[in-house]
Amino acid sequence: MTALAPSFAPAPRFASSTSTVSRPGVLEQALTVLIMSTLTLGLPNEWFVTYDPINVIDTGGSALPSAVFLALGLLLCTRLIGNWNLVLEGVRREWLISFLVALALVSLLWSPDSIQTFRRFGAFAIATLVGYYLVVRYELAKINRMLALVLIIGTIVNYLWIFGLPQYGVDQTLEQNWSGITSNRNVLGRLCVLSALTFSIGFREHRSMRLVYLFFLALQLPLVLGAGSKTSLASYLITPVFLVIYQAFRARKTLYGAVAITLFGGAALGIAVATASLDALTRALDRDVTLTGRTLLWEDLIDQSLTRPWTGFGWEAFWGGWFSPSHEIWIQHNWLPPTAHNVYLDMFLSLGLFGFGAMVLLVARGIIRASRHVRYVPGPMGLWPLGFFSMLVMISITESGVAGRTIFWPLLVVASVHGARLSRRVLDLTGESLPPAPHLSQ
Repeated sequence: MTALAPSFAPAPRFASSTSTVSRPGVLEQALTVLIMSTLTLGLPNEWFVTYDPINVIDTGGSALPSAVFLALGLLLCTRLIGNWNLVLEGVRREWLISFLVALALVSLLWSPDSIQTFRRFGAFAIATLVGYYLVVRYELAKINRMLALVLIIGTIVNYLWIFGLPQYGVDQTLEQNWSGITSNRNVLGRLCVLSALTFSIGFREHRSMRLVYLFFLALQLPLVLGAGSKTSLASYLITPVFLVIYQAFRARKTLYGAVAITLFGGAALGIAVATASLDALTRALDRDVTLTGRTLLWEDLIDQSLTRPWTGFGWEAFWGGWFSPSHEIWIQHNWLPPTAHNVYLDMFLSLGLFGFGAMVLLVARGIIRASRHVRYVPGPMGLWPLGFFSMLVMISITESGVAGRTIFWPLLVVASVHGARLSRRVLDLTGESLPPAPHLSQ
């Protein structure tokens, strides 16, 4: 098995000179699924928590989930011993990831709560290593299949919690939104969107499991409707459509234009669904024109972020509860927002303009590189990196929770490194050449 195959190993038309690593055994694969489950679904003790908008903010709490995650992550990463050269190769292919991790560490110097910053940085760093581990040890198809298994289990348990243990699976609020085993409805909605991508790709790639993937893809619709997250609903419906469009245009010279139009159109539709000002649509969506207070929140957070425009408040130190930098925000917004509900604004609050700029550039360059990946890598897995970045663009508009102890960050590492393998810079470094696209129309 080729090292980093098929992540660093080129498509079949490329010659590969990379070293080889052993194929992951059953125990290692089981451990990988376990750490992916921890990142995706959390630990079982976290499932038995009644939703409380105040307790959703992680201001310390039990250290058990973080300790277990760190232990499992470090144990898994021991499989990289002897293959750090391959990890470094992945780092070189997308240096912005390591830049963000390093900046998060340095932010300890100015964080108002260095203990919280260090604790959350540890989870961030381990999640990054898990991403590189997946790149080095597994093929993209295998990563998608393991993730599909985790999401299938998560779907089943979510339904059990919602209907069997509603005191834990349903928000104890007037809206009675579904949250399942997750901490709140927005997290459940994001997992439904990730499931839409994973099962749609799996349906195309894993023929013997097609009916299973289709069945569980359909089961996400009641979950996302019950969660009441309109942004997640729009993203869930649009993500499979993205894949169909990319498949249709992958053999055309207009692919890049189709990607740009699709992404801008999808993002615009998501914003329209969430912030529509037409009274009829607002009533139909049961939303106010401020996106349940988000737009007003963003205005106040921008003002706050401009007090520390270059450095930010330190890695995830802004949202520390009462008497933290978010204190004034909580006073002004009595719904006690736990995050900025926007990936890029949260990065601005944490790491200032440097972190914000790096995140924007990381996603933008990832989309461009993933578009090339679609063109030169045939089959369903050629669509995976671009599909992931498309999903990320959709959910990042009104939600956070991409970086840190979450499955989305390791997958971002995987998508970035896979997309970069066909970039001109990487081809120059490896001495390889880019042949004509195998299915490009003349």
